[in-house]
Amino acid sequence: MKKKYLKLIIFLMFLQMFFCCGCSQQSQLHEKFMVRAMTIDLGASEGNCITDRGVGEDNCITVIAQGNDFKNPLGKEEPSVRNVEVSGESLSLALDKLNKITGLKPLYSQNLIIIVGEEAAKRGTEKFMDFFLRYYENRLSTKLRVAKGKASEIFEAKNNGKPIKASTIRSLAEDKTDSDVLKFESDIKSGICDPVTMTLEKNEKGEVICENLAVFSKDSLVCFLNKEETMGSQILSGISKLGAIDITEDKKNFSCNIDKVKTKITPFLNNGNIEFNIETKTSVNILETEEILSSMDDIDKNLKSNINRKITEICKKAIEKTLSLQCDIFKFGKIFRNKYPKYFKNIESSWKDHLKTLKYDLKSETEISVVGMG
Repeated sequence: MKKKYLKLIIFLMFLQMFFCCGCSQQSQLHEKFMVRAMTIDLGASEGNCITDRGVGEDNCITVIAQGNDFKNPLGKEEPSVRNVEVSGESLSLALDKLNKITGLKPLYSQNLIIIVGEEAAKRGTEKFMDFFLRYYENRLSTKLRVAKGKASEIFEAKNNGKPIKASTIRSLAEDKTDSDVLKFESDIKSGICDPVTMTLEKNEKGEVICENLAVFSKDSLVCFLNKEETMGSQILSGISKLGAIDITEDKKNFSCNIDKVKTKITPFLNNGNIEFNIETKTSVNILETEEILSSMDDIDKNLKSNINRKITEICKKAIEKTLSLQCDIFKFGKIFRNKYPKYFKNIESSWKDHLKTLKYDLKSETEISVVGMG
């Protein structure tokens, strides 16, 4: 019996030594560079990038990682925010240099946002997205944005006189087509749908704004939608709280705020032709008008048809632009497949070709209220 107890004690001592050694080898928080945001551009910004395929910017990826440096804090409660630039033949090789530059081990689990430069997005995200899908520290819920121009320019913007932080960038347009790594890659892998992301750019004041959509064909950027086309696409996607639109009718202007949105897309076959019925229902608040509105009857008579016309117009612009580029960002293919699976199986390989000739009927219905009118 004593021998059994002795063996048990020795075994427990061994376990304690094993776990203590493991703990001692783990990096503490103050020894890590906590990445909070990342920009990705093609080319090396400083000098040439030497790769296995030769020397030159075309073979390089440049990354700016914004992170918290707990080893060199700004104050007792606030870590230092650093922007560290690295380049390499691949994203992984570039990021491997972070430790050498900062002296800290990168931590990616707290990354909030990935910002892809325009040229990098046009060339295709497949070149670098694999790192965010496979490396265990990355989260698939990390937000994805496309920058107009170079992604690195976003970090040059100021917020209250200080370098803009990842949390501020991430909060922009958070409720509007809030694409993340998982959603973006899922649309690509479907083979039917095409992904979209919101765009980031600097305005004339040097502030970062996030207003419009970037449209992809598979993993490559094909166009940016303008403000009206973006709002139309968001209505068709059933996204609420879209903000204000301006309408001019008979030389009179008024502004309204789109609050709630419901969209229904129904496919059907008409003599072998693929067609869709699209119905949008919106709740709109009138914010400002040059007309005198004394009652709700005036609203129904004078404004409702104009708002319906405007919403129909901007939705059609979004549909026509994306279909002309053979991009299916409204999931027409998935919706049609769910109702006609056997028929779709025969045309799945050529679905993109059907987009240019796809027919649809679009109707808009609006409920109106006026701010300040009971």
